[in-house]
Amino acid sequence: VMAAAVPEVFSIIPNVKNIAISSNASTLPKIGGGAFTVLKPLDQLRKEDHPLVPYWFKKPWDERAKSTDDILHATGVDDGDDQGGEEDTKQQRYVQTANGKNIKAAVSSSMRRTARECFAIMGREGVCRQKFLEHDPILLQWFRNTLASKFAELQLCDKLWKAEQVGIDTYPSWIKYRLHLLPGGSGSVKIE
Repeated sequence: VMAAAVPEVFSIIPNVKNIAISSNASTLPKIGGGAFTVLKPLDQLRKEDHPLVPYWFKKPWDERAKSTDDILHATGVDDGDDQGGEEDTKQQRYVQTANGKNIKAAVSSSMRRTARECFAIMGREGVCRQKFLEHDPILLQWFRNTLASKFAELQLCDKLWKAEQVGIDTYPSWIKYRLHLLPGGSGSVKIE
């Protein structure tokens, strides 16, 4: 009952085999035939405990990204990774470690891979939409929590906005080649 009233504070994970998680699982909100089940709250970290993370809130990142031509240097933080792969992290300069360093290219790549795995689950369940943020709020919460549970760096922000931003950045290129998954089976992709 609480999960239905306040879905945004609950962690959601995929239940691909539709296994009943608890005796009251049938009363929990379900999307796409029950593949996404509400399970437990995800703790919110505090900015005060992570003072080296430059972009805790989304608005300063958005303002910085709009005001600079070079999104690569929008954080002003040197990641110390001179071993190639910088091109791989262009779209995720908003994600840093607890020490304020930008994530490595391999971590960035793994985040996008995990996002695409989530999109594939959504596609199998028939819940894909044209734009990432058009998805059901419970599904978006499932996505944010899935990524943030796997990558601690995505928890270093307010309301898991960095995990959602990975979805916003990654979804258009994924759905572009899967338009048959959209309601009606065709259309074009809109970038958010």
